[in-house]
Amino acid sequence: MWYRIGIDYSATLDQYRVNINNGAWSPYYAAVGLTSEINQLRLYADSNANSYLDFISPSYSASAPVISSVSSSNIAPNSATITWTTDEPSTSQVEYGPTTSYGTLTTLDSNLVYSHNVNLTGLNTDTLYHYRVKSKDAANNEAISADYTFHTAVAPLSLRLPFGDGESWHVSQGNNSSPTHNGNEAYAWDFNKDGTSCNEDKGEPVFAPASGKITSAGWYSNAWGNIIIINYGNGYYGRIAHVLNDQAFPIKVKVGQYVFAGELIGYNGDTGTSAGGCAHIHYQTENASGVSLDPIANNIKFIDPGVPSNGVPVEGGQYISLNTTPAIIYHFDTLLDSSGNNNHASFQPNCLVQGCIALNGTVDEYLQAPNSASLQTAGDISIIFWLKPENVGSGRINPIDKAYFGEFSLVIEIDGSLSYYHGQSTSNYFSWTALTSGSIANNQGVRVVITRDNTAKLIKSYVNGMLVVTTYYGIDPSATTNPLRIGLGNTGIPYKGKQDEIAIYPRVLTDDEINNDYYATQ
Repeated sequence: MWYRIGIDYSATLDQYRVNINNGAWSPYYAAVGLTSEINQLRLYADSNANSYLDFISPSYSASAPVISSVSSSNIAPNSATITWTTDEPSTSQVEYGPTTSYGTLTTLDSNLVYSHNVNLTGLNTDTLYHYRVKSKDAANNEAISADYTFHTAVAPLSLRLPFGDGESWHVSQGNNSSPTHNGNEAYAWDFNKDGTSCNEDKGEPVFAPASGKITSAGWYSNAWGNIIIINYGNGYYGRIAHVLNDQAFPIKVKVGQYVFAGELIGYNGDTGTSAGGCAHIHYQTENASGVSLDPIANNIKFIDPGVPSNGVPVEGGQYISLNTTPAIIYHFDTLLDSSGNNNHASFQPNCLVQGCIALNGTVDEYLQAPNSASLQTAGDISIIFWLKPENVGSGRINPIDKAYFGEFSLVIEIDGSLSYYHGQSTSNYFSWTALTSGSIANNQGVRVVITRDNTAKLIKSYVNGMLVVTTYYGIDPSATTNPLRIGLGNTGIPYKGKQDEIAIYPRVLTDDEINNDYYATQ
């Protein structure tokens, strides 16, 4: 009586084993003798070898695949595509990172192909990446390419409409429109408040469409009147024209200072040659030469709800702004008065932008803002700050603190990581490592942003404009009566070093807005 024989091959071990009928598998035996000339297994059904079944053995290969035509394409702010070819069917995998140490390996695509295509996602904007590709053939021979690089694109410039949060204004003159939007002003908008006639919206507040540095603030010419120009970084500038500048309605910013998106910068006016003699907000994004930029060609978008998907408001359209003013802003460009706790922060030049505060690391030197409704941010929040510490390692330090059992608290740990807290009570709170060990170091400046989406229950952390960590939470924040403190908090260990350009928004900033904010400070 003869038995059916089964064959099992392990590509990993390059060995075989046999199974007779339904018995146990034999041990593995090395596939000795398989060569390019001897590459077929035959299983005979009887001892006289009168009949047999053919089984194809694994492809024999004495060398690794040859990799060629390695290239990167479809490079966007947060993604790229890597392609290459091999001279024999093989697997696909890419190793990549900011240096030749790489650090990130894509999931192995085990399909054996000649043409390889791997998409990289979750990349940081405007960043140089090194990468190399890897392929293995059926015999487990691996080939690794040389090092290649690509540079991700700059994030789109995300703008908010330049009028008050929740207000409805309409476009009275759009892009490439008569009588004045032509030539260098072709890609501009004039905004007027809905329900007003000529000059009834004169004196209405005007807010920065995006974060940046002020390069012009005041009288410009008989045509433009008073203007404010904001340098957004990456070669983009925002021009707001015809604003007022008198004792009742002064320009609120000065050349050289930094402004946050949503910050009050001036008041709607009719200075210069205002179209029709009526006050309006004239806005255009331009280059360094003052030439307005095509928003579509240059990836510039207003991202308020209701604006068309291409980000371009149209003439006659009515739009509601979501240009939320931060709950608190500290520029530290001038010496601040003492808080109620008599902190003695000193003015320091040459910081992130103009001046900053330098705290000396003693318990009587910190800044404090009394509790207010605007600081009871128990919902969505974005916390932005720059710091350059000098006493990391001395203990658990609160650079900014409201309440770890309430709205939020931040702690620089001894190992240079950053912890985040919020909660319902001293026994029911959420904690999270927002930045890993070594992220914050002595005498190293860093721009940090924390966002909290209280609907999605999602928190994100960013360093120098780049998304670093995300996590979900199950315990909601709550409102407290605690004051907001900078440089001291619940841990009792004072912060020593510099801080600058701090803002807290009661909304979630987008990835692009955060990236724009960072490059505007460069």
